[in-house]
Amino acid sequence: MLYTILVIVFVAILLMIISLRKALKEDLKELSTNPIDVKFKIVCNTINESCFENLGEIQVVDNRTFTLYKNNNSYKEYFRFEYSSGHLSIFWTVYSNMLGKSVLKFKKNFRFNNVRNISDIEQKEIGDAVFEYTDQQIQIEYSKTY
Repeated sequence: MLYTILVIVFVAILLMIISLRKALKEDLKELSTNPIDVKFKIVCNTINESCFENLGEIQVVDNRTFTLYKNNNSYKEYFRFEYSSGHLSIFWTVYSNMLGKSVLKFKKNFRFNNVRNISDIEQKEIGDAVFEYTDQQIQIEYSKTY
């Protein structure tokens, strides 16, 4: 009985590993012809336009990751895009400079599943959703301050 359970667990884990490796290989193939910053260009442009008034800069970290950021004297805000196994994660972080120290003000992780074959409309919707959330959080913080 115990032996059967162990075999079932082992096979299940093995199948999960094989499935993940297959998805990662598919990512590499896809991103070799369509780099991540190009693949999610509409999401990036929507966020850049809405959050940074088109003043954001893109820095490609590796074939699965890039950062959209804007530096300012009083704060640093960035969105890190990570793509893996057909899923997109966007990490939003804002640091405020107070008395020469960088203080974390906001941090939020967004995850979008099954975006391997994402349409332009879906990309725009993702960008809009991210902007709406970040704008709401900044408005709440602003209302507390003033």
